[in-house]
Amino acid sequence: MDATEGEVITINRTLGEDVYTTVSQNATAGPLELIVELNVNSWEADSPTFDIKLDQFELAVSDEGTGMDTEGLTAFYRAGDSPKKGKKTTEKGRIIQGKFGFAA
Repeated sequence: MDATEGEVITINRTLGEDVYTTVSQNATAGPLELIVELNVNSWEADSPTFDIKLDQFELAVSDEGTGMDTEGLTAFYRAGDSPKKGKKTTEKGRIIQGKFGFAA
């Protein structure tokens, strides 16, 4: 069930069943891997754009992707898991590429 406009929902951070594998396989990922993963997430959200702004103190990333519903946000805060597991393509037919499942 999705929240209506103005409604406040609470989403707790939890650990997915693959959290230990995910963390151990990606513990050495650096800043470049972060940007690659953000770009892949944008691609998988069927966004036609991906913009990065970087200055001395801030990295800002924006796109025009499909966004997340309550289920997607809950999965986002469940480290080591992803609602994309088992999916091969997006709604627009793009190939799913993400690998971390450890975004938040």
